[in-house]
Amino acid sequence: MIHALGTAITPLVARPFVVGSWRRHESSADVQQVRAVYALVGAFDIVVAFTCLVTSSLFPVDVRPLESSRDWEPVTGNSATNRYRCDEHVKSVSQRRNAVSLLVASLFFVVNGGRDALLNTLLFTYIQEYLGWTVTPSTLLLTVYHVTRVVVHAILVPVSRVTSPARMMTFSTATLAVSSALMLAALVGGDALTVAGVIVTALATSNLHRTTINVASETIRINPSVMALFISAIGVGQIVTAPLSGQLLQTAGVSSFPMMLLTLALTELALFCIHCFFCIGHC
Repeated sequence: MIHALGTAITPLVARPFVVGSWRRHESSADVQQVRAVYALVGAFDIVVAFTCLVTSSLFPVDVRPLESSRDWEPVTGNSATNRYRCDEHVKSVSQRRNAVSLLVASLFFVVNGGRDALLNTLLFTYIQEYLGWTVTPSTLLLTVYHVTRVVVHAILVPVSRVTSPARMMTFSTATLAVSSALMLAALVGGDALTVAGVIVTALATSNLHRTTINVASETIRINPSVMALFISAIGVGQIVTAPLSGQLLQTAGVSSFPMMLLTLALTELALFCIHCFFCIGHC
């Protein structure tokens, strides 16, 4: 929620620089305005890095493996042999299921990272440059998107405690498909559908990372190594999707942006179906 709050405030902080750059588009001051925005981003990164360093030093965490609470009763003879074979079969099936679950969860985060890149870095460009909005309404819509994420996330935190991760993921994937379709339909239906699509997207993305982790934790153990893999997957999605979308906007036109969002939504829906198929007992 804090991350979403910071993302919501940032467009308002950067808006004076962007407006100044837009008004003096033909002057040499344009370059200085862009440099000022990147300097502001760099300053935020330094503050975040310093904060992480301080908190990790003041609050170290010891990660201990979970111990099984299951009590095994000694068995002998044929019963022991049968139990051993049964346990080996269960272990083999469990390992395959865990491998599939880990792979699907990692792909989930690749898709999530790609969507984050589109909505956090290219949404303003799409609205302002390709849909023809002015700077002020573009910044306002971007702020509304992130503020909506903050509010919805605060609501979903207690809701997620009484709702299964599978239902939360079903809601998120279905909502993303609907919102992407709205943004695609907005190309012929007007700006109102764009606004509706962006706000509906915020409903789904507000708790998507947390929901994905909860779904994966039903079949695999989430330890620091797995979390590192998930974070790396988000980075991979951002690195791949952002330049690809930018290239498509220049070559394929304005419709490529909502089509990318719709493709990511349908991919995530397919991944969730695969997860449910291999882990049917949890969905």
